[in-house]
Amino acid sequence: MWKSYYSIGEFWKNIINIVYTRIFWRGARFIRRPIHVRNKKNIRYGRNFTTGYWNRLNVMGKLLIGDDVILGDFAQIEAFSKVEIGDGTLIASRVFIGDTSHGIYKGETASDIEIPPNKREIVSEDIHIGKNVWIGENVSILQGVSLGDGCIVGANSVVTRSFPEECMLVGSPAKIIKRYNDKTKQWEKDKGNE
Repeated sequence: MWKSYYSIGEFWKNIINIVYTRIFWRGARFIRRPIHVRNKKNIRYGRNFTTGYWNRLNVMGKLLIGDDVILGDFAQIEAFSKVEIGDGTLIASRVFIGDTSHGIYKGETASDIEIPPNKREIVSEDIHIGKNVWIGENVSILQGVSLGDGCIVGANSVVTRSFPEECMLVGSPAKIIKRYNDKTKQWEKDKGNE
């Protein structure tokens, strides 16, 4: 006998979301509403794209999403230039991925703090997230970051720089704590952090 794991209200909400997905997000697996999307025409998504509730996708540039990507509840992606997410990536709830900044905060041309942040120059650098990446709850991934295939980003981390494939990252700012050994098929402590 078939058993639903959802309440009656959630069951009917899911039926409505399935119809919505089939009409407006062809090829996606399941898009939960409400979802806030700016410039959907600038989004390219692969097969079986799935979202949680209350996602926000602000796309002034390009957002490229691979096959089998899952986006958790309250996740937000800001793509002013380009954000690319590889196949099989799992993004938990309350994740922020943003390729923009209001102002410049490094080097000799730093933004003037007398100018309100919202009036400062918008600066953008592409973000690339590889295949089969797992991004934990409440993570922030900032402009210019590239994460290699198979990375795991621990909950509450802030990723401010790029990392190679098969790394486990934690912290604010994020740093490598483990690397995957393809020969032993084990995660091993990163020797640089001992």
